Amino acid sequence: MNIFLSHRIIDTNDVDIFIKEFIEITNAKYSFISEREHTGEWKDNVKKKIEKSDIVLFLIGKKSYESEPLKWEYETIKRLKKEIFIIQLTNNIDNIPNYIQKNQIISSAKQLTEKVKKMEDNRRNLLIEQYKIMVSSTEKVTEQRLKVNNLFFTVTTSLLSISILLGKSFGFTILALIGMIVLTILSILITFFWNKLIGSYGKLNTGKFELIAEIEDELKIDMFQREWDILTKKIKYKPNTKTETKIITLFRVFIWLLLSSEIIYLSYLLITKYC
Repeated sequence: MNIFLSHRIIDTNDVDIFIKEFIEITNAKYSFISEREHTGEWKDNVKKKIEKSDIVLFLIGKKSYESEPLKWEYETIKRLKKEIFIIQLTNNIDNIPNYIQKNQIISSAKQLTEKVKKMEDNRRNLLIEQYKIMVSSTEKVTEQRLKVNNLFFTVTTSLLSISILLGKSFGFTILALIGMIVLTILSILITFFWNKLIGSYGKLNTGKFELIAEIEDELKIDMFQREWDILTKKIKYKPNTKTETKIITLFRVFIWLLLSSEIIYLSYLLITKYC
């Protein structure tokens, strides 16, 4: 976890003592970030460091209330909506900046440890709930893909069936064959939309799996990644999108052959009739 330390430079020694005590209590590995030089592009540097941080410790010393740069940092932290813990380094309550509410103040490393632990537990629980939602949404996408496949297959085969019935009903006359050709071309066009939609579902699931992987990194688990490695490396599993698009392509080839035969037969009838 990255922790940004916001404080006045004159309070550096007190800050270091507090952080040392905090580390000893938590016995955890945190990465502490701070900006101890208010020169040049310090505002840009501070903003970037705050953005990279997970939480911010806003440490108040004896003369923090006088610092305009510290006030700017506080406003930036609130604007970026970062989790902030306000630490009082001195017992003098009168030196608290007027933009800080007294009931927000933490006075000891032990108290900070309890609050950080509670925040981490809440964050982990939230990540678990998000993980469940994302996994559930991938299952819904898979169900929707099956419905789409069934729908497009039904529509396409229905058009081809109507085409054949039309030819049989009218004895495969010229007009009947023209109608058959129109329906067959329509079937081919539908397979392109079908293929595009399956590709979109594949990309949608890819995005969801990437989000799941990011959440697993936060939770320090790798179930989906392990499952994917086993499927692809040991079982030689092929992604559904590739399988489905291959089936659609083969189905389209069949329809093209059917269309070719209809056009050839229509040409034969026209030549026979007019030549």
